[in-house]
Amino acid sequence: MSNNIKNTELKSLVALLDDPDEEVFENVFNRLCEYGPAVIPSLESEWMHNLDEMVQERLETLIHTIQFDYVKSELKTWALNDSKDLLKGLLIINKYQYPDADNQKIIEQIELLKKNIWIELNYQLTPLEQVRVFNLIFFKHSKYEPNIENIHDPKNNFISHILESKKSNPIGIALLYLLLAQQLRMPIYGVCLKQYFILCFIDADIFHTDSSMMNAQDILFYINPYNKGAIFNNQEIHAYLRRMKLEPKDKYFYPASNIEIVKELLDTILQNFEMQGEKEKAEEIFFLKGILS
Repeated sequence: MSNNIKNTELKSLVALLDDPDEEVFENVFNRLCEYGPAVIPSLESEWMHNLDEMVQERLETLIHTIQFDYVKSELKTWALNDSKDLLKGLLIINKYQYPDADNQKIIEQIELLKKNIWIELNYQLTPLEQVRVFNLIFFKHSKYEPNIENIHDPKNNFISHILESKKSNPIGIALLYLLLAQQLRMPIYGVCLKQYFILCFIDADIFHTDSSMMNAQDILFYINPYNKGAIFNNQEIHAYLRRMKLEPKDKYFYPASNIEIVKELLDTILQNFEMQGEKEKAEEIFFLKGILS
């Protein structure tokens, strides 16, 4: 189909958005959804110029549906083919809340942060010393910090907002820390501790092995980015689990896969939306989590 024909059909479909017949509207709605994200600029332009309240509401619903369909499709593809790329997964989740976010800008911000740390990092240092250098640049010089006042704000979980505000919750700040560490080839992994998210520094000799084959001796220490990169050992995890009255499980101590990490992120987003009474958004996040299951 030529662009002229497509544009003519698009204009005709948009013109039918004010049709009072629900069946006609449903057909128009479904047809416009088939265009995918490419149609959104036209719909947004129509929203700006059409003052009919019903049409505006329909346009808002249509735009959100197309954007959500895109996130669902991209997340499914990521889980099946690209899950080794954690940043790509986080960019997809980011599109849910910030559909107009500039992915290239986000990548450049992360690259600049990485460069600032890399300049100071000496791989001949001990693991503890490497983390101290990382912490110095990330927390003191770049001024990233925990968002204690608004820890349950859903925005804390989205990478574009974290980079702009330099504040986040335990999983948000840990994920940015993890992304940078991975790009710097530091043997750091994410650990899905119950209701928290931490990192572990493993023996560099097994950095490229299957994390499921690790044992306790392979993990040199743990890192808590929400506490400015504080270093601790597994005894403190055991103490935390006792306080939470939870049985120790391997997943609370050992590295998680990127899919498990993104599921943990979605869990936090879901809880935050529920706490704010955003029922529809919570349901959509629950659906996204289901894609990864």
